[in-house]
Amino acid sequence: LCLLRHPVDRAFSGYWHTIASGLETLPFEEAIAQEHARKLAHAGTPLGEIAPFAYVERGLYHQQLRRWFAVFDRSRMKIVLFEDFLAEPQRTLADVASFLDVDPGALPPRQLAMENMSAAQGARMPPALYRALAERFSDDVIALEKLIDRDLRHWRAVPDARTAAS
Repeated sequence: LCLLRHPVDRAFSGYWHTIASGLETLPFEEAIAQEHARKLAHAGTPLGEIAPFAYVERGLYHQQLRRWFAVFDRSRMKIVLFEDFLAEPQRTLADVASFLDVDPGALPPRQLAMENMSAAQGARMPPALYRALAERFSDDVIALEKLIDRDLRHWRAVPDARTAAS
């Protein structure tokens, strides 16, 4: 089961979670610029979080999923988009339950409360940085579309008015 979030939004949210954990001290743009060097510097160091500074790398879903698909039959993997889950949580959970061969009716209806770290901090990403990150993810998103046979053009489109990732 794999839940995928818009990679720019995931990177920004991951950054704020790492801030909250006390591991991150750099401004977001600087943290992105130093991601590779920090990964090398902290390789093998237990920080209590898997790849805490890999904000961009963790959003390169095509690169990650193609390795899984090389080992596991695609029919054994369920890919869910985070925005589908947010838009229709009960339907998405029922679909996941069905995939797992669990009675969807056994899932109790519930309210889903999600903590949004970047929104809680009042964080805003500068539009130019958002566009730059979206461009950086663009080739991976295009390849991911083909890999999972899903239209992700909404991940490639960067609205001019977008000033925050959450």
